[in-house]
Amino acid sequence: MFTLGIDCRFASKYTGLGNYTRSLTEKLLSRQDPWATVIFVTSKKEKWLERLQGSSHQVYEAPFSHYSFREQAAFPVLIKKTGCDLLFSPHFNVPFGLNIPFVCTIHDLILHQFPNRASYLKKIAYRFLVRNSVNKAAGIITVSQATKNEIFRRYGKNAGDKTQVIYPGIDPVFDTVSETDKIAIKKKYEIGGDYLLYVGNCKQHKNVPVLLEAFEAADLKGVTMLLVCSGEECVRFNRLNDVKIIKDVPHNELPAFYAAALSFVTATLMEGFGFPVLEAMACRCPVIATDCGSLPEVCGGSAILVKPSVNELSSAMKHLAENGNGIINAPKTGIAQAWAKSFTWERTAAQVANVIAKLLNC
Repeated sequence: MFTLGIDCRFASKYTGLGNYTRSLTEKLLSRQDPWATVIFVTSKKEKWLERLQGSSHQVYEAPFSHYSFREQAAFPVLIKKTGCDLLFSPHFNVPFGLNIPFVCTIHDLILHQFPNRASYLKKIAYRFLVRNSVNKAAGIITVSQATKNEIFRRYGKNAGDKTQVIYPGIDPVFDTVSETDKIAIKKKYEIGGDYLLYVGNCKQHKNVPVLLEAFEAADLKGVTMLLVCSGEECVRFNRLNDVKIIKDVPHNELPAFYAAALSFVTATLMEGFGFPVLEAMACRCPVIATDCGSLPEVCGGSAILVKPSVNELSSAMKHLAENGNGIINAPKTGIAQAWAKSFTWERTAAQVANVIAKLLNC
């Protein structure tokens, strides 16, 4: 029997990549595929591992920090000791010295265009690691056609030909929310009146300054711009009028934030996928998004798409603020919810397993 290894070191982090790794691994291990599976984690004490009880797999500790020398030197040795025939990485980062076939996941190439505050050395290292993975991978999974097109554009036909688009799922917790829960979330976080919502970080490509400039230009009386965000980049927006920042919101409270909002709004310049737009739709929250990156394909015709400009964003905000109740109760919102709920982790796992099966010839 063949043995598949899965690099789950990111699963300990409660970020988009961590959520992706946990959700996909759980569904892969719940399947009855014809191979043995070992997973590599930072620590065997991680809470999420309790949900894997009952599935047949082995767990190995791989306490090697990402992008570290120990990762490059020690991780390939550990993988070899476990007898893996193929490694699946839910990320692009695969040790340079790995000597077995692997499938990596490229979620986006945003850092090629928007390096944020990365040092010159980090930018060089990032590009080296991505190119190494692209060139050596037996297969590449990406999360949108937009990202596949970007891989083809930057790395050529060979890379594009071995790349398969497999959409991720969204957490079933994102669903219709009761009026009681909407009222409760606004009371808990002292949100008075109506609000537009942004969920995400405030890195360069997210274009948050333009989002806030558009909100100011819309001049919506009695409406707050609520940023549910993380990272040090968002601190500088904390003192703006009618802008409220809430950090470290528990995952299970996000549906109520979406459901109680007039609209979810993003001014992003580039996305590899775009979880928040689908999460919002699943909670019957109207979406204003830009026509950049993956968002047109992910939104599926169920969002208001605009250029990432102050004029177009502010016009869309005004429209939703003035017609909010009518739009929220319209059949379109139900169609958007159904579209979002079609993105399931079961489907993702089945498609990933199909890629693995072809490479293992089983």
